[in-house]
Amino acid sequence: MPANIGMESGDPRVAFIYGDQSVYWYIAVLTVGVVSACLSRLDVGAQRSRQSFFFACLVLVSCMTAALLLARHEAWSVAGFTLGMMTVIAVWDVKPQAQAEFS
Repeated sequence: MPANIGMESGDPRVAFIYGDQSVYWYIAVLTVGVVSACLSRLDVGAQRSRQSFFFACLVLVSCMTAALLLARHEAWSVAGFTLGMMTVIAVWDVKPQAQAEFS
């Protein structure tokens, strides 16, 4: 059974699914969000600018998730998962010194 049964041609979900560039932008925003979370964990160079970039991406992915949720599009769950993954990557401390301090 096709996934678009019951959708009108003016439905924004149809434009998202079958749009020319929207899927690529969606994937690009999610990918840049995860990459920014990984870059914010690096301890070299201009860490403040990477963290600022991460927070900007966090806001962007949050707004995209909310917009997809309000549009009742099925892709909101992937954006929400990416948002959660970005948060976990940013706060997960994998350094062995941190484990020894709390033991």
